[in-house]
Amino acid sequence: MGMGIAIGYLTFVALGLIIAFAVLWSTRRGRRDGGQGVAIEKAERAEPWWGVVVLVLLTVLLGITIWQAPWFTENDDPKDVQVKVTGVQFGFLVEPTAVRVGQDVEFNVTSKDVHHAMGLYNPRGQMIMNVEAIPGYTISRSYHFTEPGTYIIRCLEFCGYKHHEMIYPVFQVTA
Repeated sequence: MGMGIAIGYLTFVALGLIIAFAVLWSTRRGRRDGGQGVAIEKAERAEPWWGVVVLVLLTVLLGITIWQAPWFTENDDPKDVQVKVTGVQFGFLVEPTAVRVGQDVEFNVTSKDVHHAMGLYNPRGQMIMNVEAIPGYTISRSYHFTEPGTYIIRCLEFCGYKHHEMIYPVFQVTA
């Protein structure tokens, strides 16, 4: 499936280059004529067709790639650990608070009050996951931990006057 997507993208890049070359070539021809040979009526008749070409290309690209969206993939693989993360003003409730390296962890993220966003940072301070926390909904994301240490959870969605203090600094991944 990945090779098909790569070929599709390369095809669209090639088509885009051909179209760009055609547009550049057509504008250079008018410049050579000193602008005198430009047929405005002919250009105006071609405008709707350029729009159709763009819409067709975008529709085909969407049709090729939409099936890779996460809501279309079935993931029935059982995860080693389920971690429930609930955002509340101004903190996170996390259970369990520790997992082991090598485990497949499914984070089930929700909110009790307002919109939050769970940003998970590895021990080096790099963000490795971002999940929206929406009241009334549980959003699941999986992650495979390969590095032990203390991971930090931060709120990435402005949620009130103490948003900057909404940090959960003690999520542990043990060896």
